[in-house]
Amino acid sequence: MIETTDFNKSEQYTLSIRLSTDGFSFSVFNPLGDGEFSYYDRAVDESFSLTANLKQTFRELAWLERPFRRVNVLMADKRFTFIPLEFFEDEQTEIIFYHNHPKRENETVQYNILHKSSTVVLFGMDKSACSFLREQYPDVKFYSQASPFIEFFSSKSRLGNNRKMYAHLRKDAVDVYGYERGRLLLANSFECRSTPDRVYYLLYIWKQLGFEQERDELHLTCQDITCMGIGVPGILDIKNGISRFSPNFPKWEEVPIVAWMESHLHIPTYIDNDARVNLYGEWKFGAGKNRNNVLMITLGTGLGGAVVIDGRVIYGATGSAGEIGHINMFREGRECRCGSSGCLGRYVSALGILRTFREKVQLGQHSIICDWVDNDLDKVTA
Repeated sequence: MIETTDFNKSEQYTLSIRLSTDGFSFSVFNPLGDGEFSYYDRAVDESFSLTANLKQTFRELAWLERPFRRVNVLMADKRFTFIPLEFFEDEQTEIIFYHNHPKRENETVQYNILHKSSTVVLFGMDKSACSFLREQYPDVKFYSQASPFIEFFSSKSRLGNNRKMYAHLRKDAVDVYGYERGRLLLANSFECRSTPDRVYYLLYIWKQLGFEQERDELHLTCQDITCMGIGVPGILDIKNGISRFSPNFPKWEEVPIVAWMESHLHIPTYIDNDARVNLYGEWKFGAGKNRNNVLMITLGTGLGGAVVIDGRVIYGATGSAGEIGHINMFREGRECRCGSSGCLGRYVSALGILRTFREKVQLGQHSIICDWVDNDLDKVTA
């Protein structure tokens, strides 16, 4: 809490200010002791200018007038562009920036050099606000919100050999960054307020970059996360947030998922069966929208199902309604991780189909798939 911060030692603190049309955010980092952070959010009056809101904030928050060891100002705005560091020339900053963005009155163009990703981010900022902040903090450093994102995502994208797309969802925009093993492919911000618009931009960029659904990754971050839902396969104690047993995860028994996530993320967390979560999405936003009766069958590593009847998601007495993957089909069939044998999911699933294929080939039956992999069955996976 910012109210409990001892500002008598502010000269050793770092103050970070995030400026946006939807509000201001302040964080104070205290390197002493355990390195604590304090936060303060402030709404803005949209009828006032950015500078007028800043001045009003400084009049009301006396601790902002204290001296700080370092002050960072982060501009959260879609008016940014980037160029490779090797092509950057200081005197060309405004020419390049206004080639991509229309000119605005009372705007100054700043830039951040990102050495880790060999990129320079150019961004616009209100000139009056910039001057006011320099008066308060002569050594203030200005950054585009895109700059720390680009650096952070660049380091994360180097893990693995696949390409990665990161999307930061904001109230009125989505910021998208694409990478190939640390190399920045795209960075852009798109103004949008509705979920369908955000999905459109993400899918369009994914296609334009030539990303592959089975190989590449999409990561989402949010400005304000109010809660989290997790789809978990297996038998759950939904009320208490516990995964009792999951046949897909060895030794996964009595796992307190909700308690663990809430203790780390400090936001309300909920769990449900993964097939039921898929059903809920299709029922509310997809193929089952505006329908009172919906059946969902999920085919993947295993086989699952869930159902809506008369406008209600059905759970059943044990929370297993719709769980067709463990219907016993063969008395002496394949062993299942649930402890039974002959379950439908051991045959009708990605792993089940793969096993059937290998068994048929070993019995001498031919498949065109064998020709595709030069009879190396290890290349056939699920």
